[in-house]
Amino acid sequence: MTYEAFISEACESVGGTSFGGRFVSRAGIKKWLLEQKNIDCEKGVCKNALKRALVNFEKKGDSYRISKEMREKKSAAAKAEKKKEKAREKKAALAAKKLEKKAAAQTKKNAAAKPAKKKVATNTSKKKPVKKVKGKGKGKK
Repeated sequence: MTYEAFISEACESVGGTSFGGRFVSRAGIKKWLLEQKNIDCEKGVCKNALKRALVNFEKKGDSYRISKEMREKKSAAAKAEKKKEKAREKKAALAAKKLEKKAAAQTKKNAAAKPAKKKVATNTSKKKPVKKVKGKGKGKK
């Protein structure tokens, strides 16, 4: 995860919901990162990354919260994901319906083929035996 995602998560859990929420101090964010994610923000690399990530957030003094643009971006992404999920469900339903129709057609075809087989079997049993033709026999002239 990126520091921006970490900070968003910290703001949501410490400062309230992502739809507004209270401002969270930099110290509060650092404390949350240390407790929840075991990230020590006193090291140089972490400090710089945190500083760069905090630029994207709404600032008031030394406190931060999720900006309106970030909330809109997050909700737009959630809407897009819901739309994709709906499309996947619809596609799966259509595939299931297609398989069901195919199976119904196959059973109908099998049901139509069974009487034809029986007919053939009954016709062969009703055939009259072949009569032997009497003809000239052996030795008679």
